[in-house]
Amino acid sequence: MNRLKTFQGKLKKLSQKNHKRLRQLILDKGFCAPIFIWENPEGEAKTLDGHQRLTVLEQLQTDGYTIPPLPVAIIYADSEKDAREKLLSISSQFGEWNLDELNVWLEDVDQIIIGNLRIADREIDININNTSNDETDLSDTYNETYEIVVKLQTESEQQKLFERLTREGYKCTISTL
Repeated sequence: MNRLKTFQGKLKKLSQKNHKRLRQLILDKGFCAPIFIWENPEGEAKTLDGHQRLTVLEQLQTDGYTIPPLPVAIIYADSEKDAREKLLSISSQFGEWNLDELNVWLEDVDQIIIGNLRIADREIDININNTSNDETDLSDTYNETYEIVVKLQTESEQQKLFERLTREGYKCTISTL
């Protein structure tokens, strides 16, 4: 773990809330997915994917936990540019969630997993002009969405409202707070 160098810089951030959620998930379920690394021409092992998990593991180590050897997957890249492109490719999600099937999956899933489930369902259309030094204005290409939170008393009420709104064409996500 100490040999791994960061690659993403400030590309993504980990809020305190999500740090706590990820920490609890690792403590409860363990560390099961490999960290993707790229060895640059200087021989440094650069983390392409797994920065947030490593941040949490470093804090756990500081708190006295013993961190076992971690699974890694080597990503081959010819250059830093190639590594960046591969990072963005593996971070992209092309499949769209089938919420009916997701509900079936969630029926037998541990509440810890359900409570920490994060699903990105927003596409960002980025138009970057590489010849300009101006900051890119994404306002014309980013489609803002709006959310509403409805507090219900029972899971049954939640399911009925979800089904009704889904039938009406709304994209809905179920969460339990």
